[in-house]
Amino acid sequence: MGLVEKLVECEIIEKQAEDGKTSSEMASDGLMLVDMATSNTDNRNHRALLFCQMGTFLRIIIDQVLKKFKVPYLELFSSHSAKERVDIVERFNSDESIRVLILTTAVGGLGLTLTGADTVIFAEHDWNPMKDLQAIDRAHRIGQTRQVCVYRLIMQDTLEEKIMNL
Repeated sequence: MGLVEKLVECEIIEKQAEDGKTSSEMASDGLMLVDMATSNTDNRNHRALLFCQMGTFLRIIIDQVLKKFKVPYLELFSSHSAKERVDIVERFNSDESIRVLILTTAVGGLGLTLTGADTVIFAEHDWNPMKDLQAIDRAHRIGQTRQVCVYRLIMQDTLEEKIMNL
């Protein structure tokens, strides 16, 4: 299952694109779901933190998925000032119309409370697994009232897949 299918399952994006193709037909990203930490049968009103490591990959996801499917999202990048970061976090936590906060583990993996999200998706992983656990804890904090689901998307037949299997 790829990123687009996971976003459809969580009802973050629509099941059909404007041209009538289903999300699975549109998904040519090659990402495969290999580890679902939990599963949640109630798919209504999910909001996600989407973590990557590289800014270039974040841009690809924004352009090829979020903009294409018109997903309301916010970005949290290293180029944002401390005040802008606080404003982005507060807006994400309070505005339920924003479905995705896309960020890197370096910028958003420590010290933030992002309880507006109940889904954490890793499109890229940190080589230090503790950094990924810290990133998960941004959603799984005091004040979180929903079950937090964690998904790891890994390209099939890659070194990353072999490392994650270890």
